[in-house]
Amino acid sequence: MHPLIRKFPSCQFYEGKITDGQNVCTRKLDDQMQSLSHSMRRSVFFDLVRSRETNLNQSRVNRDEIKFTLNLVQCIAKIVGKGRSFHSSLAGKIAVVTPYKAQVQNLKQALGPWLRSIGCQMADIEINTVDAF
Repeated sequence: MHPLIRKFPSCQFYEGKITDGQNVCTRKLDDQMQSLSHSMRRSVFFDLVRSRETNLNQSRVNRDEIKFTLNLVQCIAKIVGKGRSFHSSLAGKIAVVTPYKAQVQNLKQALGPWLRSIGCQMADIEINTVDAF
């Protein structure tokens, strides 16, 4: 996990105790991700003010966040892909972090059909809880 991504959950949930692995700081971005990093920070937070969480099996789900995430990933794929396949341009380079297991499951259900329609699979995007990262 990149230090900027690690920083938020470490500070907010773990009293700064999560640390970076040795290989993280020396990792280099490829050209497509480097170009995207000039217009976006490596970690971005969006506040969907009017969205609401609902309880589901002792966890929580936010349907508006799921729709937003699908649209955002599709937009990033369009910007970065420039005619190349998602798999060759972005596979393994997008992570979605959520505090809730039910949100993870629902995100995968929403993104799965789109990924399959473009010849990819769920393993091409990392979607998991804060604890799993």
